[in-house]
Amino acid sequence: MIDNLAQYRHPLAKATSQTLEQMTRKTGVILIGGYQKYLSPHKGFSCAHRVLYGSESCSQYVKKMLIEQDLQSAISLSRERFGRCKTAKIILRSETLEEKRRREKKNSSGDCGCSPEGCINNLLDECLPDCNDLNCGEADCGDMNCEPDCDCG
Repeated sequence: MIDNLAQYRHPLAKATSQTLEQMTRKTGVILIGGYQKYLSPHKGFSCAHRVLYGSESCSQYVKKMLIEQDLQSAISLSRERFGRCKTAKIILRSETLEEKRRREKKNSSGDCGCSPEGCINNLLDECLPDCNDLNCGEADCGDMNCEPDCDCG
């Protein structure tokens, strides 16, 4: 529907299309934030991609894509990420106990939190840290929400 409005050359149709896309992206970011805060901590498992690679979770990735990309690109990149997460799940299920110990040792070497470099002031003044290289003690995100979807403890 949003793309259909954009095809019209009338300025009102184009502005409406842009407004709908921005509202859709903001709504997605808000819903993902709610999921991360209220549902994810209680579901009993973690994102396979995050567990295997020690990176941000899929929900955090999608949230970041909604902020940084246009809606169509964010959806496309999210689908690709979910495919990689499915592959990560298969890899995790097939890994040996020794491989699991090595991965856990490698992934537990860093802190998790919000670094100043990870804070972006965009769409909803959200802090989207990269959980690969974080230093919780130096985080200063002002009034932004600096609670990543990371489980490093």
